[in-house]
Amino acid sequence: MKYVLLYILSFSSLLGSAQQTTEEEESLSIIYEAMTRGSSFHCAVTKGRISVKSSGKTITMETRAIAKKDWQEVEQQLKTVLLEHIGNLEAPSAESQTDRARIATLKVKRGDKIFESAPFDEGNPPKELKPLIDKILALAETVE
Repeated sequence: MKYVLLYILSFSSLLGSAQQTTEEEESLSIIYEAMTRGSSFHCAVTKGRISVKSSGKTITMETRAIAKKDWQEVEQQLKTVLLEHIGNLEAPSAESQTDRARIATLKVKRGDKIFESAPFDEGNPPKELKPLIDKILALAETVE
């Protein structure tokens, strides 16, 4: 009887941790933004969906579904990033300080935590974020 009870408790504990991981995966979103005076670009990727909003002379907003394979590639790129440290990553250039480039940021929302990068020039992110941002922007191009 003790072994059965121990087995049931172990199994339900295992199910609880698996459910928590699934909930975190479901609430994962990645947001890339680039802006300057007069124009902005906003791209949000979640499991199964991408939304792109751009403004300048006109404002456009489009949303579409993304393939499971594309989402898995985004997740794979995200695994290479130490989220706790993205706010400390140095931008390789400072063109946005003189309006030569839009200023960009990357935010990752996982559960109730938000991880935000330090600002960087659009098109020149920190090398640690480049593969992830490139994948997100490639997906965004399929929306517009």
